[in-house]
Amino acid sequence: MTSRFRYFFLFISTVISLQAQTLTLKKGVILDSIPTVEVVTETYSLFLPSDFNTDRTWPLLLVFDMEGRSTQALRMFRKVAEEQGYILAGPDNVSDTLSIADNILVSDRLLTSIKSILPIASSRVYSAGFDSGGKMAGLAPLFIKGIQGVISCGAVFPNSELLSSTNRFHYIGIVGNEDYNYTDMIKARSSMNTLRFTNNLFVFKGGHQWPSSELLGRALSHFTIGAMSKKLIGKDEDLIAAAYTKDLRSFETLKNSGALLLAERHLNDMLTLYRPHLSIDSLRVLRKSLRKNKQFKTQQRLNTNYRFRETLLKDDYVYYLEEDVLTYNYNNLGWWTFQMEKLKTFANSPISEEQLMGKRLLGFANALVEDQVILSRAEDDPEAVLLLWMLKTITDPRDYSYYLKIIQETSLQEDFGTALFYLEEAFKNGFTDLDALSNLEHTGLLRIMPEYKELLESYSTNLEE
Repeated sequence: MTSRFRYFFLFISTVISLQAQTLTLKKGVILDSIPTVEVVTETYSLFLPSDFNTDRTWPLLLVFDMEGRSTQALRMFRKVAEEQGYILAGPDNVSDTLSIADNILVSDRLLTSIKSILPIASSRVYSAGFDSGGKMAGLAPLFIKGIQGVISCGAVFPNSELLSSTNRFHYIGIVGNEDYNYTDMIKARSSMNTLRFTNNLFVFKGGHQWPSSELLGRALSHFTIGAMSKKLIGKDEDLIAAAYTKDLRSFETLKNSGALLLAERHLNDMLTLYRPHLSIDSLRVLRKSLRKNKQFKTQQRLNTNYRFRETLLKDDYVYYLEEDVLTYNYNNLGWWTFQMEKLKTFANSPISEEQLMGKRLLGFANALVEDQVILSRAEDDPEAVLLLWMLKTITDPRDYSYYLKIIQETSLQEDFGTALFYLEEAFKNGFTDLDALSNLEHTGLLRIMPEYKELLESYSTNLEE
């Protein structure tokens, strides 16, 4: 079979069938639902670069998505994995609903399975993910032997107390400057620096979202060039020069756009990465010049001040939410409404750092309530859950599912005044899905009330009589 064919065959033996099975792996595309060798009911998605062959070993990136969307998660890395020669794999059977131990076992079995059928470079296995997948990626090297690096997008390292100087790995965090995890990810670097972990934090303009393909590629380049520094692979002068040129271009873009703090952070990462390979005197000169810039000093001062203020407000929200849930304090809903309006004012501020703080805090408050909903449901506390649903209509007024939950629950309790109030609030915030409304259980009595019909007539011109 010649190399121009974009597929090849691997023969594996499964314990369940006790007979040889043919596994066809096509190169250059993402394959899904591939069974692991040990447990065939556990599956994963896989991507092999177009130039894959079995004549050498390949680096592997395990990409975690905790909602079973492994194929979509691999798509985020497909372009850069193709360019830089990385195999991608994502488990289908990890989940937020499982314990950490169970998720680790699933991931370990996946890694063992892939190593048994593909030529993986054992010293170049890495993990990655976004949000809860990023947290799982951070935990992976603590419990799975051989994972040398992590790319955590929009997620703080789960627990810095788990870090140990005897088990170091390269940690790369990527976060938007509007992401509510931004300040915590900056703080987390100090723990890693104390333990002398190689770590980077890439910050981009944006919120809680997947970073660009360019940033993901930059992270993989750090792993590749880091492997050259450790002499795990041969030094590729052309690759280093190309990566350096691209990084320098990114720095200039950040500087010219006025994002001087991001530009300085970018330079610091370049200094660390390229020091073993290139002369970095010119980078030092650029950094020195940037730090003397008056605009940079102003941005730095404002950033420090607003991050401190942000920390205080976060502490307030955590404290008051715990108190409100513990005491079922419906009377404090007005205070939360006032707080969200204040944060929206911050988010529209002409002062960039205040604007960023406002956007981060809006995201933080919403995520805080979401987490508490999950906790209260696990504790089987329906009164707390109802209160938190009401809070969700304040922290995320365009998520109409919570209005519907409240309408259904309060109708069941025959609290029709509250049901009508949240129905009108939903309409005020743009709700239009009358079919979802009419299909709500326990709302039969509500729907025959004159007040209900008046609301529908007021907010809908397409109501069917």
